[in-house]
Formats: sequence, structure tokens, C-alpha cells
Amino acid sequence: MSDTVKISWSGGKDSTAATLLHLEAGHICKIVNFVPMLTQDIPLIRKDHYDFIRKAASRFESAGGVVYQAIGMTYWDHVHRIKVRGKYKGRPYGAGLGLGFCGFRDRVKIYALDHVVVGPYDYQDIGIASDEIRRHGQLTEDKRSILVEHGITEQQALAMCEEAGLLSPIYRSTGRDGGAICPNAKREEFLQWLNDWPGAYEILMEIEEYCKSLGGEHERFTPYRHYMWWSDRIAGRC
Repeated sequence: MSDTVKISWSGGKDSTAATLLHLEAGHICKIVNFVPMLTQDIPLIRKDHYDFIRKAASRFESAGGVVYQAIGMTYWDHVHRIKVRGKYKGRPYGAGLGLGFCGFRDRVKIYALDHVVVGPYDYQDIGIASDEIRRHGQLTEDKRSILVEHGITEQQALAMCEEAGLLSPIYRSTGRDGGAICPNAKREEFLQWLNDWPGAYEILMEIEEYCKSLGGEHERFTPYRHYMWWSDRIAGRC
């Protein structure tokens, strides 16, 4: 009997290559995608990557896969969300950002991917390449990676996607598929995201002012503060 696999698919090269391999193997593919959102109407990813995800989803479904959209909290709602337990109970989460850290990913994306209802499956593929050694600790009997099992590296995964015509255009510039306000995002990615989605800058500034009003660590780590060294270029957008 063919494997039934729940695939966590971001639209990045590794999870896309994993999906291609599962489809090629004849597995029953339940492909789960999560698009981080600033608000209900504005994605936190570049428009070219957003459009690519929709195109790739159509390709996967034509090949026999079923694509599910995981719905999670928006970044706007996450910033204003009140903590209900722990030392800081009753306080808002705020930006949830730090140097090299994104609490939004940990609290929203992973939860949404894990809790979307797709019915029974044998195991989940979390799209880790064989040379991402630091991430291999995430692998278990229930959370596997066909890339690791086949010895496929990040570069080989990229080549597979390119050959299949399913390589996101983000790899021509940024080389990553995370959110545009992530601390690891490149300058060009952030600026392109602002240009792609009208209204994003104004909403980001509202979040900025809200975080500043909270004071303390919230004032230190705000979405815009990560990009203050770009302020001369961005200020003209007010």
C-alpha cells in the first residue's frame, strides 16, 4: 500500500523538492501550505513568491496531490495578543522579534501547520535537506524527511526544482523563503515587499508605534527597528 504523507510545504526549494519526490514515488500527498500574513489582506512574503505558491499548488494538484491551506493568526493580531500564562501574564506579545529570532514563526506558523486537519496519514515530511545537519534533531519516526533519506542536499534540491520548472523567483535574489520582516531577511527583500503590497508600510508603522508605547524590550525589538539603517530610503514612503 502506498504511503500517505502530510507534507509541510512553504514554497521553498527543500519542501518543493520533497513534494516532487513523494509525488514521483506515487505516495498519497496531503500538502499543507502556510502563508504568513501581516493582516487578513497583506501577505508577509513577496508577491512573486506568493504567486509562485499558487502556481505550484495547481501543478501539485494536477499531479494527484491535495493542497491544504493552513490558516493562522496574522502578525497584526499576534502583536496585540495578550499572554495568558507565565511571568508576563496579561501583557501583549508585542513584535516577538529578536536578533536572529522570530517568535511569530514559533508561535503561529508551526502551530498552524501541525493543527490543520487533513485526515489520516502515515507520517509528516518536514522538508529538511541532508546537509542541514543542525536541523536533523527535529526528525522523528513521525516527522521524517525524504530528502535526508535519499541523501539530497540543499543544492541538489534547488536543481531538482529548477529542472521541474518549480523554483520560486525568490532564489534569484534572496535565497530564502521566510517572512519579509524576519530578522534574517535581506534589505532587498524587505524593500521589495513594501513595494509589492500597498498599505504594508502604514500598517507596519502602526505596529511600530504600538510596540514603542509598550516600552522595555518591546520598544527595543520592533519590526521597523531592525531596518533603521535603511530609514533614509524608506522615509519617503510616509
